[in-house]
Amino acid sequence: MPRDLRRALLTVSQGRPLAHSFIGSTWAELEPILGPITWAWKPWLPIGFLAGLLADQAMGKSILLLRIAACYLRGDPWPDETPFDGDTGQVLWCEAESSQGLNWDRARRWGLPADDILSPLPDPLDDVMLDDPRHV
Repeated sequence: MPRDLRRALLTVSQGRPLAHSFIGSTWAELEPILGPITWAWKPWLPIGFLAGLLADQAMGKSILLLRIAACYLRGDPWPDETPFDGDTGQVLWCEAESSQGLNWDRARRWGLPADDILSPLPDPLDDVMLDDPRHV
């Protein structure tokens, strides 16, 4: 444990506030750096942040994400019917559960523009592997 951190922890344990002995920063210093958060879909998708959707298989992750992709592809309302007011264009689909065929079929049935759904890998049947440095 670094000596400064150990000293700060010992000071706190002796009844003194950490702020008096800790050399670091506070969250108050974030405001002038970060500014306000802007939202694509409030309160679900903040602009400029990495958002993830995690759940067990067969819980509907791909359907929800394809539904969200439809907002960016053709301006559909958000899943809660809030109007989409962003720019439309292409989306990057990173398949990780070997469901290319299923998701392609959904996109086709929903009338989504397949030319605007991009895969990051040369072979569209390959899965993105987050533990493979070539894929991240």
